[in-house]
Amino acid sequence: MNLDVLRARVASAMHLLMLAAAGVGSMSCSTRADDPVRDLLRIEQEWGQASLKNDAELVGRYLDDEWIVIDPEGGVTNKTAYLEWIESGQVRMETLNLIEQPRVRVYGEAAVVSSRAESSGQFKDSPFKADERATDVFVKRAGEWRCVLTQIASVAPKRAEPTAK
Repeated sequence: MNLDVLRARVASAMHLLMLAAAGVGSMSCSTRADDPVRDLLRIEQEWGQASLKNDAELVGRYLDDEWIVIDPEGGVTNKTAYLEWIESGQVRMETLNLIEQPRVRVYGEAAVVSSRAESSGQFKDSPFKADERATDVFVKRAGEWRCVLTQIASVAPKRAEPTAK
């Protein structure tokens, strides 16, 4: 597979989790102390909506300046490069379908959100389609949750069960 297509697939699939909490909240990263799980699901949903709109400015609101994404091949892309891909039109998200409900775990001022989804889109005029798991790591800074790391894992197609002889 072309490395650019792979990186685009991975970078777009980082938004796997974002549609999990449809219809919740406004476009702000500020949070309430009483329900961090709800806040994180809302942030993921809003981030996904921004991704589907291919809006680099909105996507950037949810990413810490130190954010990176690690793709299934071990490649690393930083916030600046990813947002440039969106702004230039090199990455275009088209679909995002959640397959499993997200798992949210909060550890004080840090949190981990993971789930699985299928996504599709275009990267440099090459289409991609992916079935992947994503893990987002958030840190709460100055009262706001920011994603500092996303890691993507491709889901292998199911193998046929061996038949008994």
